[in-house]
Amino acid sequence: MAAGRLKIVLAAFEPRPVPIHLVHQEGRRASARVRAFLDFAAERLRADPSIN
Repeated sequence: MAAGRLKIVLAAFEPRPVPIHLVHQEGRRASARVRAFLDFAAERLRADPSIN
């Protein structure tokens, strides 16, 4: 983006950011259980209209 080689397309269809961070100790090498919870929580938070 900064170099100008990429462009945002369909910007009007991007979801608004969720103002919540999910933080955990393992970083990118999270266990399957932690990764599953993070995926579940992120999906639920994005789907909750009271947050957006």
